[in-house]
Amino acid sequence: MLGAHNATQKSKEIIHLETRLANITVSEYDDQRKDISTMYNRITLRQLQNIAPSLHWKRLLDRIFHDNLSEDEEIVVLATDYIQKVSDIIKSTSQRVLHNYMLWRIVAALSEHLSTAFRSTIHEFSREIDGTEQQLELGRLCLTQANKHFGMALGALFVQQHFSSQSKAKVRRGFTDGGLNVEMMSFEVDEKTYFKNILNSIKFNIKLSLNYGGIGAIIGHELTHGYDDWGGQYDRNGNLKQWWTEESYTKFQKKAECIVKLYDNFTVYNQKVNGRLTLGENIADMGGLKLSYYFDEFARVFHCPKSSPMNPVDKCSVW
Repeated sequence: MLGAHNATQKSKEIIHLETRLANITVSEYDDQRKDISTMYNRITLRQLQNIAPSLHWKRLLDRIFHDNLSEDEEIVVLATDYIQKVSDIIKSTSQRVLHNYMLWRIVAALSEHLSTAFRSTIHEFSREIDGTEQQLELGRLCLTQANKHFGMALGALFVQQHFSSQSKAKVRRGFTDGGLNVEMMSFEVDEKTYFKNILNSIKFNIKLSLNYGGIGAIIGHELTHGYDDWGGQYDRNGNLKQWWTEESYTKFQKKAECIVKLYDNFTVYNQKVNGRLTLGENIADMGGLKLSYYFDEFARVFHCPKSSPMNPVDKCSVW
């Protein structure tokens, strides 16, 4: 459908590449994934380049961090064996196959935003892979995507058309004017270029996620990682070290087991969640939610005046 010649052969090449990558990946049930002492490898950028020469690590990390890193910069690599094997696979795979593979991953990720023919084909593919039976009807898909990418604007329209003046006043006490302004759209939208609209929205939301409103729980989430089943094994200088008292560590282990059992009862997309595998993220999610609701503490530390947007008189108390 993408116009490839010899599509069957090229698909087999991609499957072969993905199979090679799968074969060097440690199983999610392997205890090695939770044994941080064997995965904590502190090396320099120069050493990483020697271990995995098929990737230009300095150029890649410079672009990610907008920096000019020294080759003596120390980093922690959790899976040096895997990185080395990936480098070997890249070296022994033609650029044409690598390019086709990357294109395939992009198309698979964005296929729901393409034409009906593409969506039907990718649905068939998904059904074979993970048993996805039902495809969203086109009208519901459009509504879902509109709400996902323009949720605040849709909410503003609903408020404008259906709320009384009194209700609007109440809503404004919880939202800034921008939150109820349909015109507050910071990315380009054209009724003739749906796919481009989606890409513009994705770019916009990536930038938007760095502000306070989108990052409250994320900050708490990342802070909590410092005390999860992995992060708790490092000291304040980032060195692997057992700094917990025996009593504190025993209490933590008991709470961790409770969280494992809690998440073991969850089912997502008809698949049972492995609570032990996702323990660190689950701990961080709980901590992030709890910390994000510390409204009074935030106002005090950042000196927010009473009745200001960040310190309203009437606060919602959830916990």
